[in-house]
Amino acid sequence: MRTLLSGTLLAVTLLVAVHTAPAQGIYWESTTTIDAGGQQTMQSQTYAMPKMLKHASSKGEAMIMRLDQQAMYALQPSEKTYWKMTLAEMEAMMKEAGAKMDDAMKEMESAMKDMSPEERKMMEGMMGDKLKGMTSTGAVDVRTTGKTKKIAGYTSKEYVATRDGQPLMTVWATTELKEFASMRRDWEEFNKRLLSMDIRIGKGMIEAFQKIDGFPMETDMMGVHTVVTKVEPRTIQASTFDIPSGYTQVDPPSME
Repeated sequence: MRTLLSGTLLAVTLLVAVHTAPAQGIYWESTTTIDAGGQQTMQSQTYAMPKMLKHASSKGEAMIMRLDQQAMYALQPSEKTYWKMTLAEMEAMMKEAGAKMDDAMKEMESAMKDMSPEERKMMEGMMGDKLKGMTSTGAVDVRTTGKTKKIAGYTSKEYVATRDGQPLMTVWATTELKEFASMRRDWEEFNKRLLSMDIRIGKGMIEAFQKIDGFPMETDMMGVHTVVTKVEPRTIQASTFDIPSGYTQVDPPSME
């Protein structure tokens, strides 16, 4: 579920740079590779209409974001269950998680003081850069490298985002999707809510996407690589964003 939540966040932030006609939606397919002690690959499909988004993985799980309802839903088709969380509840949960991370960081720093110089050096080498990137609150800097390449038939330009000098992510974005008009304003509301939450690395990602020109076709961040293999304008039925009949509501997960 953590991977699906990350994919949904990425799908939503992609819409900051996407443009679509008011009567149309957007459909895109992606491949995500996660390097976490062994590569994992996942295919996904994303459906977007004004104020509505559905991100479905090849494993069957799906996340639905409804800005018109100020809520998000997670579906488990294999169990025919779903949970619901309002944006206000999500905001409170993320702030609580941020406070717990601060406490954990203080405990780790305290523990490192009692380590031998060799142990401390090894710990800093293993986690130092990643912890700096996750906990940094500095401004996000986004620059283009001037490099371009074709992705799914579209010429895409490379952007590199950093925060406090630490690498944050690399994005290849295209401006060749001229048929898309603006859906951006529909999702600025959600991104403003996300930026008000203490979501660490995700906050930097959202800020970075706001500074990137075009539709992100490929992203690489902290061992997670996502590439869009297909994207097209499409009118999507409203029922796509509803909870299927026969599903039972369960409690949402905690941050523990």
